[in-house]
Amino acid sequence: MAESRLVTDGGTAVSPEERLAELEAENERLRAEKQEAEETVDDLRTAMEELTEGMAAAADGDLTRTLDLDASEEVVAEMADSFDGMRTELARTLATAQEFAEEVDEASESATTVAEDVRKEAERVNDSTANINDATDEQREKIETVSAEMSNLSATIEEITSTAENVALMAEQTADRGEEGQESAEQAIDELDQIEEQTERARDSVDELTDYMAEIGDIVEFITDIAEQTNILALNANIEAARAGEEGAGFAVVADEVKSLAEETKDAAEEIETLIQDIRAQSEETADGMADVSESVETGSKTVDEALEALSGIAEQAKETNDGVQEIKHATNEQAGTAQEVSQMADEVADLSETTAEETDSVVDAMANHQEQFGSVVSSIKELSGQVTFLREELDAFELDADHQAVQRASSAEARTSRREATGETVVIGSKMFQSNVLLAYMTYELLEETTDVSPVAKVQMGRMQENFEAVTSGETDLYWSYDGTVLRQFVGDESSVDDAAEVYRKAKAVESKYDLVLGEATRMNNTWALSPRRVWCEEQDVHSLPDLAAYVRAGNDLSMAYDPDFRDRSDGLSGLAALYDFPDDAVEAIQANSVAYEEAAQRYETIDTGNVDMVQGLLADAWIDVHDLQPLADPDNYFFFYRPVPLVRGEAARTHPSLVDTVNRISPTIETAEEMRQLVRQVKIGKKDPRVVAREHLETNGLL
Repeated sequence: MAESRLVTDGGTAVSPEERLAELEAENERLRAEKQEAEETVDDLRTAMEELTEGMAAAADGDLTRTLDLDASEEVVAEMADSFDGMRTELARTLATAQEFAEEVDEASESATTVAEDVRKEAERVNDSTANINDATDEQREKIETVSAEMSNLSATIEEITSTAENVALMAEQTADRGEEGQESAEQAIDELDQIEEQTERARDSVDELTDYMAEIGDIVEFITDIAEQTNILALNANIEAARAGEEGAGFAVVADEVKSLAEETKDAAEEIETLIQDIRAQSEETADGMADVSESVETGSKTVDEALEALSGIAEQAKETNDGVQEIKHATNEQAGTAQEVSQMADEVADLSETTAEETDSVVDAMANHQEQFGSVVSSIKELSGQVTFLREELDAFELDADHQAVQRASSAEARTSRREATGETVVIGSKMFQSNVLLAYMTYELLEETTDVSPVAKVQMGRMQENFEAVTSGETDLYWSYDGTVLRQFVGDESSVDDAAEVYRKAKAVESKYDLVLGEATRMNNTWALSPRRVWCEEQDVHSLPDLAAYVRAGNDLSMAYDPDFRDRSDGLSGLAALYDFPDDAVEAIQANSVAYEEAAQRYETIDTGNVDMVQGLLADAWIDVHDLQPLADPDNYFFFYRPVPLVRGEAARTHPSLVDTVNRISPTIETAEEMRQLVRQVKIGKKDPRVVAREHLETNGLL
């Protein structure tokens, strides 16, 4: 039988045995190559596993692990070298960053202390400058008073000078008149002597007249006797004539005539006697008068002598007075000049004092500006300190890529939202201005976006309480986070006193029947109002609670705040606090006069670093409380109402999406205290993290995502 042959491609004929041998050899070679490839794959797998573990460790923050690879492949060796180089460089960079963060942290703490000391010193300097300013104003007023008084004194001295001149003139005139008086007195003495002589002569004449009157009296008496005798004779003649009858008739006529003449003579004699008596009486009076005149002249003479001596003394004293007045005149002239100079100097000092006061005002203004600048510096340093602390926390955890991944997830979520908006399955989430409210809105957004089919739309920071409520009731938004206390007081309209959180929530549910709304589950956190002084102030004043603060005010201490306008104006704010704790009647007005009102929380907290206020009114969840090292005052009487965050959902949205309320309610149990919320807000405000990232991380930490 003929041997069969195979023909190869090259045309050479080979036997099957030869071909089989070739195939076996080829198979052996392939097995060897396969084994070599498997060994290479095993080496690569080991290297990749080692590299993966190293990268995972690095991702977890362990940069101390090195790759110990026995890599025969050049690419593996290059990967190992590149990883080790990257790890070493990253470790070095992070070590430098940590060291720098520690240095900045220490420096910021030191700077905070120094800045705080500088702020306090500036405050003291400002107070001292203000005191100096007040003293300068008072000094200026006193100097102006002195200047006015000196002007008055100068005018008075001028008047005295003028008066002295008049007195001097009058003294000269008095001296002249004194001399004239002396001459007149001497003349008066001479004339009195003459009067005395004449009076003596008159007295003698009166005496002689008296004697003559006596003689005349005797004659008159004699005539009277004759008249009486003649009258008797006439009577007898009539008797005899009657006896004679006719012959005696003529004789009777003569007798009657004689009788008549005798009676007339008697009457005349009596009249003369009367006149003589009158003359005698007048003579006696004249004599007495002359005696008195003589005595008076004698006395007058003596008086004139005394007056003469007095006038002589007056003349000498007038001369001396004139000399003294001349000296006073010269002295007052000098005083007037000096007073004028003093007045001029007082005016100059007043001008200088006014200039000093103006300069002091400038210093006070400058110090006030410096205080504000110091306050801003302190705020900036505290903010930097907070950022550094946050950086250190991040570096300690070494989760460097978390934000980037979260932002990528957020971007993907936005893309999904755009697709869902096209289908109309959207839920619009509103929020108030507060950062804690913004975080709750983003938590709601992330949870709905990740776990439901609806497309959430975030409209954060739409406005204050009323704007958000009007938006959800009008259908502009579908839900937002309110507070159970706000719902009860503002929307239900129940102002009754409630001191139990569960009761507040139960009563707030009445909003569902009043409006087409659904009230979700409240958080355990009470984000109510808080009054927060600096910790050091609390220790210095021993004020740690609202009752302590009330005692501080009742003791007569001044108090100042930086507060929200709502706290100032609402009945459950400052006025209610004063009523509860019996503040003095004028305390509220005094506090308002010393305080400032800002809607922005950050602006209120910055104010406390200027030293212009004692405390800040804000919310318990404000991150600035920790940044500025403040201490919220305890509220043992629950004066500040319960304000627990609670979702308020539009009824139509809840009916359209039956799982909406239950989904949102899952967020509430994850926030138990205001301190927890402050930590979240701090990451946004101080750490400058995206609030959506912080919201998602919170949900992830609590197992909701």
